[in-house]
Amino acid sequence: MQRYLKPLSVFFIAAAVTVIIFALLYRYDNKYTYPGPMGSNGVLLLNGDDQFLVYPIDGWEFYRNRLLSPDDFTALTLTPDTYLYIGQYSGFGLDDPQEDPFGTATYRLHVFTGCTQEKTYMLELPEIFSAYRLFINGRHLVTEGTPASDGSYQAHIFHSSITFQAADHIEIIFQTANYDHYYSGLVYPPLFGTAPAVQKLMNTQMLMGSMRFFMAVTIGVFYFWTGLSVQDRKNTLWFGLLCLLYAGSISYVMVHFLGLGNVGLWYRLEDFCFYGTMLCITLICTTLYQKKDVPLRENKIALAILFLGGTVCLSSFIFPTLIDLGLSGLVFFYSRLVDFYKIAVTCYLFYSAFQSVKSNYAYAGALFAAAGIYTISLGTDALVPLYEPIRFGWPTEIGGFVFILILGALITLDTVRNFRERQHLALQKDYMETQLFLQQEHYQKLSDQIAQTRKDRHDLQHHLRVLRNHCIDGNLDRLAAYLDGLTDYSALPGDVPLCENFAVSSLVSYYAAIAGKEQIEVTTAIRLPETVGDISNQDLCIITGNLLENAIEANLHCDREHRFLSVHMHFTGNYLAILVDNHFDGNCQFREDRFYSRKRNYRTEGIGISSVKAIADKYMGQASFQMKDKVFEASILLKYCL
Repeated sequence: MQRYLKPLSVFFIAAAVTVIIFALLYRYDNKYTYPGPMGSNGVLLLNGDDQFLVYPIDGWEFYRNRLLSPDDFTALTLTPDTYLYIGQYSGFGLDDPQEDPFGTATYRLHVFTGCTQEKTYMLELPEIFSAYRLFINGRHLVTEGTPASDGSYQAHIFHSSITFQAADHIEIIFQTANYDHYYSGLVYPPLFGTAPAVQKLMNTQMLMGSMRFFMAVTIGVFYFWTGLSVQDRKNTLWFGLLCLLYAGSISYVMVHFLGLGNVGLWYRLEDFCFYGTMLCITLICTTLYQKKDVPLRENKIALAILFLGGTVCLSSFIFPTLIDLGLSGLVFFYSRLVDFYKIAVTCYLFYSAFQSVKSNYAYAGALFAAAGIYTISLGTDALVPLYEPIRFGWPTEIGGFVFILILGALITLDTVRNFRERQHLALQKDYMETQLFLQQEHYQKLSDQIAQTRKDRHDLQHHLRVLRNHCIDGNLDRLAAYLDGLTDYSALPGDVPLCENFAVSSLVSYYAAIAGKEQIEVTTAIRLPETVGDISNQDLCIITGNLLENAIEANLHCDREHRFLSVHMHFTGNYLAILVDNHFDGNCQFREDRFYSRKRNYRTEGIGISSVKAIADKYMGQASFQMKDKVFEASILLKYCL
């Protein structure tokens, strides 16, 4: 239970902040709570301000199954079927399951501005489903599609605005028709006011929406490009697709801005991308944060959610076609399917968050927060019907964008962590391979030394017999000559012990002989017993061999008169000190406390030095490397126990 406390705390904090933010947006960025006069019984009274904005939402006259013109209202005494506010009903059937949601209707509103002088006004015309004619003060100003109840009906959904001149009284009449969309007539409240004020607010809406759109596209393209070069390609590419689907779900902003004509196809794509976004979120949460040892095909819950999501995505794209075929009865079924899918995704996100805690995912708290923010946005969108954003977008757009930012950060952190783990494993592998190679080389050298020593000991008995015979004969001249020959022989490399430790003595003698051939002046002061506590001779030889090999190589780049190599090994307290100094030409790459190998064009750290550091760490010691006046100083301390 303890491990759930922190993720749950993060979730409740994020949820509380999200609820507060959405409450503020509902109050201050909502067309339905925007301060201003309310219409009633077909009349909206304004106060005559020079610069004003108003959402004419309430009090519209509604005439069902009638396409009425201004002349009809002049010639006849007509009674509306009802008075309604914009967004109250989604279809012409007034949300009565027994009534047909499709057909025709007329909306009418009288606006009194309170200004006797003629002014220029602007009316924003959001998407009106799916064809309409607009009359203002008896003049026919706009037509989109062909609103009709016969075969001449033609849909054309478009977002635009219109300016016109008027004084105190403005009569607004919409003739609308819809036979192919799940919304009908006026669903989104229009914006009315003086031209500068309306244009300024529309520009703000466009700026906020386009910023989210381009940021989502940029992030998506970046992760697609990154996914081609990282090890965790699948998850990165899925996240890139998620960002692009999210951008598609809010693309209506750019569609309106670019004026791409009939947005009917874009509505299908927008719905498809919206539910596809939820599908990608489900898939990414399944593959990233649940138990790694459970393959997707065995996760029945995830498969069920993914199948449901795929069904909803496909339905959202083909649903308008089914309506065109006369299957309007599917509207209710489709609406319930979508609602059930949103609830299922909400539950599954929390399930995934709990699974991330069980699998000890490092960022479970952040996943809980992301799940909470997104599900609260889905709940707000479903449970708060009178919420039409003014500037900052729909709750699902805001929640989805925040979720993408958090999920992108988690995927990036995961990628970096996995990269570091693979790099660490690669370094360990290189270290083990280097250690194995050095040990093999070291033991080969020791084997050669032992074989030579055995041969020398075998030959020594023959020399002793000859010396004994010369002593018996009393031939001192021959004895002296023979001893001179033995002295020359004994001067061969590797035959003079430097300390009691046979392995170290043999290895230092070997490299000292190589240094002598290269005219490198060698000085040694080694005081080592046969065994050095718990420090293995193999590790001592790896350190000694690497340091001496590097020192000889560095000397070879210097002038002969400056070449030298100094080797000191002694005890200080509970530590064995190994000091190797050598001359070098000053050409050395040192970055971030690492020396980079000349053999590899300074691209990677030297393998020998990394091996020395690893062994120093093994014995709770330290390895220090310094450069002073073209002298490279290596100081190694190894803690030993008797």
